[in-house]
Amino acid sequence: MAKKVVPLDTPNLNQAFTAKHVGNIIKARRTQMGLTIVDLAELSQVNKNTVGKIESGNPNVGLDGVIKLFNSLGLDLKFSAFGVTTTQSKKGAENDWV
Repeated sequence: MAKKVVPLDTPNLNQAFTAKHVGNIIKARRTQMGLTIVDLAELSQVNKNTVGKIESGNPNVGLDGVIKLFNSLGLDLKFSAFGVTTTQSKKGAENDWV
């Protein structure tokens, strides 16, 4: 019998990233999609032990694995500078850090 996956609530997506927070985001999305760790490992071509380490917030995993998991789960990584609003640079180009 297949293991039942219990969906977790989505963590706050408006806080600064930590390894633990990224792991919580990945685990929540995985469970909401009904995937086991093994399913996600196969889908993303990341070792199941690495998936577990990422989900538990281990800061010593490669960024490549995290990116593969985000891509497999349909998640985007968006970057913005804290407290920065759209401004014009000295050359007149709009600041991309918004």
